Amino acid sequence: MSNSLPTMNSFQKAVVGAGLALTTTLSVAQADIPEEPNIETITTDHPAIQAACPQLSTVGLVEEDLGPLIFFDLKEENTLDLYGEVTHISDDFNGNAEDISRFNMRLNAGSVVNNFAVIIDSPGGSVDTGNNLINAMATSSSWVTTYGKDYIASISADILVGGDTRFITTQSDILVHTASADYSEDPQKNEVKPGYESMFAEDYPVDSEEYESLNGEYEATIEFYEARSTTGVDETCLREIFKDRVDVTVHPDHMLQLGLVDHMIDWENNFIYSVNFETVHIPEEVVPQINTPKPETYPKIVF
Repeated sequence: MSNSLPTMNSFQKAVVGAGLALTTTLSVAQADIPEEPNIETITTDHPAIQAACPQLSTVGLVEEDLGPLIFFDLKEENTLDLYGEVTHISDDFNGNAEDISRFNMRLNAGSVVNNFAVIIDSPGGSVDTGNNLINAMATSSSWVTTYGKDYIASISADILVGGDTRFITTQSDILVHTASADYSEDPQKNEVKPGYESMFAEDYPVDSEEYESLNGEYEATIEFYEARSTTGVDETCLREIFKDRVDVTVHPDHMLQLGLVDHMIDWENNFIYSVNFETVHIPEEVVPQINTPKPETYPKIVF
């Protein structure tokens, strides 16, 4: 495990973005291509994940009364509403890519410390655009709260985990998976496996650029999630969660136990849940890198 928070540049080794059509010099006859495997859908209740992630059976939670949350009262220019698909920044700034780009600039404008918030209800989308936002949050001197409101999937889950303080709700629907190349708009453009809508690292020869790109993104994802966990989640656990052709729904309370968010809000009963760190036992050789060099005196959250 790295002894320092991985730079987000490691994410940018991947050139995989929404709608990217990868090409290769390989020529494969259509008749030689098997039927595309279905994407398996599981949850973090899966026995293999439970066995690989001891935090899911050992980490307890603390319940408190819910008080005011300052990130709902920030100025409009300090809040990014990340709704819908995260669009690619080269698509003539269609969709929300322009909003994200402007928000990134505000995060790193000058040296004034401020409070920012990213409100997320998104199925994911462009890896490049999402990683640019994660980079901006990591390098900003201001404090960035992320709030997973409803549906948080793919790169949007990475954005959630990348916040300085991370909130979800008991009703949040969180899905994670490995990066893939998307041919859904025209599967026949897939020169390696014509007709396949999604291509993963395992689908390419290990000496190909496509494999290097997708596998680089995979390794960066494992490193990132391991570093952002406050409860000592290791790569054994994460490699069981992140597998090619597997979509994993992470239960909200499991996100807390895995240390990938900090608070879970129960709006119906007016409670907020956090990790009981008295139940967290992190091996001495594992050093969570969640802390960022940001002012400890600046108000992060108010209950």
